[in-house]
Amino acid sequence: MFFTIHPYNSGPPYFTYKLSNITLRVGETLIYELPPYKDPDNNSILRPFVIGVIPKFIRSINLKMMIKPTQQAHVGEYLVYVVLKDQHPVRPLANVQNITIIVLPKIVVVPLDNEN
Repeated sequence: MFFTIHPYNSGPPYFTYKLSNITLRVGETLIYELPPYKDPDNNSILRPFVIGVIPKFIRSINLKMMIKPTQQAHVGEYLVYVVLKDQHPVRPLANVQNITIIVLPKIVVVPLDNEN
């Protein structure tokens, strides 16, 4: 009888630095790049992915998110969950991080009427 021995999985993968929260205004576009990530056991890691409901103005492209609110209806606070999961053959572990995205109203500049 043969057995395959898999090393213990000491922990989930992690980003090398904290994910930043994002604030932008309607009409602005921001490309947010996820930071590098590692696994404490050097297990292979699935590409980070987003879970949950994502607003239509956020697109996930590889390790980047394009955030482009275009309507006043997009004003608000959103929580986006990013998952890192290793590919340990027996006991895969995951790490869920969140990013808060705050969309502020567009600034409207109204010219002053200087006719006096």
